[in-house]
Amino acid sequence: MNKLRNLGIKIWYNKERIVLVVLIGVLCLNVYRLLNPPKEPPEKRHTHPRGGPVELDPLDMPEPPKIPPLKSWNSIYTPSPFWYQTSGDGDSQSKDNPAADIKLLKIAKVRDKYRAQIQTRSLKGWYNEGDPFESYELISIDPDNGTCEVRSEGAGGVITLTLPGK
Repeated sequence: MNKLRNLGIKIWYNKERIVLVVLIGVLCLNVYRLLNPPKEPPEKRHTHPRGGPVELDPLDMPEPPKIPPLKSWNSIYTPSPFWYQTSGDGDSQSKDNPAADIKLLKIAKVRDKYRAQIQTRSLKGWYNEGDPFESYELISIDPDNGTCEVRSEGAGGVITLTLPGK
């Protein structure tokens, strides 16, 4: 028992030296592998089978059913929540008629001024005369006729909006 204890004490006191010898051995092994790389195995050459081409027997399986052509993409179309106010048919309508993207909802008098509540495709708010919003600018408000004039950058002109009941 005493011999084992003495051996343990010698190993404990020389543990740094043992680790140093192991690290130097691993370093020497890696340097040897770097200077003497292993030989690459020869390429395998595949030969063609002997004899003529082999004919396979046709399987007695029916043909797969034909898929009918898809008439409407709406059944597989799912809008992403990250898209910005998209609609399938609204885009073609808004290109022809720029007033389709903007609506006049209300006209109200606030402190001797008239304000208009206007809704665009993505925004609804109250605006004074001369206020810019999105690609529009509110030019004038006519409360007697229930109309507003809005300059549109997209249409390149002035759009007249009317209240829904007039």
